[in-house]
Amino acid sequence: MTDSRSYRKRLSLPFELWPEADRNAWTAACQPAARLKRGGAAGHLSPASREVHERHYGNFLGFLDRNGLLRRDAPAAANVTPQNVDAYLAEAKACMSSTTVHVAMCCLRRAARYMIPGLELGWLNEIAKGPWSHSRAPSSIGSCCRNVSSKLAWRSSKKPKTRAT
Repeated sequence: MTDSRSYRKRLSLPFELWPEADRNAWTAACQPAARLKRGGAAGHLSPASREVHERHYGNFLGFLDRNGLLRRDAPAAANVTPQNVDAYLAEAKACMSSTTVHVAMCCLRRAARYMIPGLELGWLNEIAKGPWSHSRAPSSIGSCCRNVSSKLAWRSSKKPKTRAT
């Protein structure tokens, strides 16, 4: 049986192997504010939230790399195209639950917009909505990522229970 974490790590393109423009843009986006200096667009996120977005964006880049679609010399977030997302979505639907697909699309969109604020990705909103428009899906595209991030932060803050001897 394959450990699902190690399997997922193999699918995700490690941050060090991201295209340089994406690495630089993500690093800048994650800079926290300092005194009178503004931080990056993702600087307000908790470390757990940044990790979730980075992992999902890395999964997308890993898919593109495995399939020969990754343009390493492109500007930041330029690989987030309707054609690339459609191809990624087909693979994601085959191996992920519908909720995970939804979270992946939400985080992909948000990561791209953190790297390039103002980037027009309305078409990705429609893809992210998917089959959830008539079910119990989160009411907004971003709420799913926030819920996952807050659950991760809550889990990491829980201290292991110790037994009394």
